[in-house]
Amino acid sequence: MTRTTRSRSLCMLALCAAGLWTPAAIAEATPGRPALSQIPIVSLPRQEALKAPDKVEETSENLPFEVIFPADRPKENKKPGPSSYGEYQHWLSLKALKSDVCLRASGASASRAAERDQLELYGYTGYGYADQVLSVRAERLDLDKNPALVVEDYFVSPRAGHAGHAATTRVPLVKVGEVSRGLTVYAFREPGRLNLVLSAPGAAMITPNSGAITLGCGISRVTIDTSGRSGVATSFALGVPKVVVPESVQDFRAYGQVPMDHAYRVSVSVSQTSRDPAPVLSLTFGDPSRPVRDALRDRMPRWNEVLGQERASEIEQKLAKRD
Repeated sequence: MTRTTRSRSLCMLALCAAGLWTPAAIAEATPGRPALSQIPIVSLPRQEALKAPDKVEETSENLPFEVIFPADRPKENKKPGPSSYGEYQHWLSLKALKSDVCLRASGASASRAAERDQLELYGYTGYGYADQVLSVRAERLDLDKNPALVVEDYFVSPRAGHAGHAATTRVPLVKVGEVSRGLTVYAFREPGRLNLVLSAPGAAMITPNSGAITLGCGISRVTIDTSGRSGVATSFALGVPKVVVPESVQDFRAYGQVPMDHAYRVSVSVSQTSRDPAPVLSLTFGDPSRPVRDALRDRMPRWNEVLGQERASEIEQKLAKRD
């Protein structure tokens, strides 16, 4: 056994002993090592750094989301009475026009309805919060020609009900990893930061900080700080859904979860050895431990989130009559 082989074997044994990898992961791992210099550096404005205007007076055309006024929305020009002064009000809903558009905003409640991202905007009456202009970001993948992440920024006035376009940034991407079961990883760089863009429609994810989320719109980003470090590493896990016709699912329930097809643990590192002329990105796919797989399975989306409550209930009733 060579020194290199022995070191790799010891490393694998250490990972297995720590419960992070299962033996099957070693055989299935498919590493790639693109140089960071192959990944473009772009300037993507951070959403929290965007300077909002004092007010938004009109709504832009061709919005990637629908502006919905809730039935219980307060009247904009009506002065609140003594009893309602300071009440928490539902001012606006924003619903993505397509299932692959991700909506992000601070100060808004995010949900998923009928395969589309949705934001609920609230504010207090009389305290100025309702007049606060919020930054809303819409992200989607464009894979028609050269892969790119299209980022559109908008400023939204919940009280006025207007959404104005602020900027559009097209971020070129480099594919750095792919598995045959619905998971593709792209990358782009910012100064001192490496961004991984994960494309996994309907997947569940355990993030590097151990948070569990559902990728309803199919996109998630992992950012790695590469400033002033000789080597950095992180890992996360994803569970991709099984492609299945809902009517074929045994004991289908509208509130039941979409079955998981496969779980992956993705290990990422940026390093430079004496043989490397520049830092390289290493990406490895493997099988996570059983507790991680169980956590991913429990986080898979529910049928009523994917199909919408009406359609999911219709299928449940139809299958119940058949039985």
